[in-house]
Amino acid sequence: AYYEGTFKNGLRDGYGYYKWVKTGQNYIGLWKEGLQHGYGYYSNNGIVTQAGYYEKGKQIQNMLTQNYINKILKDNCLGDCINGFGSLKYSNNDMYTGFFKNGEKNYVGGYLWANGNGYTGEYYNGIRNGEGEEFYGSVETTYHGTFVNGQRQGNGAYFNKSGDLLNKGYWENGELKTSY
Repeated sequence: AYYEGTFKNGLRDGYGYYKWVKTGQNYIGLWKEGLQHGYGYYSNNGIVTQAGYYEKGKQIQNMLTQNYINKILKDNCLGDCINGFGSLKYSNNDMYTGFFKNGEKNYVGGYLWANGNGYTGEYYNGIRNGEGEEFYGSVETTYHGTFVNGQRQGNGAYFNKSGDLLNKGYWENGELKTSY
């Protein structure tokens, strides 16, 4: 298994991505004291199989609708793009898959820009806020770290396409301020 995310007292806690290598299943979402806790979703080989709200490792609210499962598109939305889980395709061909609240990206999700760049992580009120990973398709580099108001802000690390560390440190307003 493989985990990338935040820890507290040695346990998965906060936002994280967990992959079961043997089965190919992933969990992307929130954790507390080592268990899935909060909004999150499971996927297997790129297909979302479960989405909802979890407490102490068990799903207590299923948010995967029949429209999502049956791939029924309504107003460029697959699922519930108002107050639930869904995939929304924008007029510029960008795509967001994740949770929505009042029609805004919220809690956890992934955004894929038409140019090949992408972000997976936390959203609040439609903006990247919290832990996440941003992938830059044209140069195949990745940033893992904290975002505030859509920009790198706080601790983070930047990697090349081979996974080698290019730099790490404290970021402010999208720029590296202190390396360590």
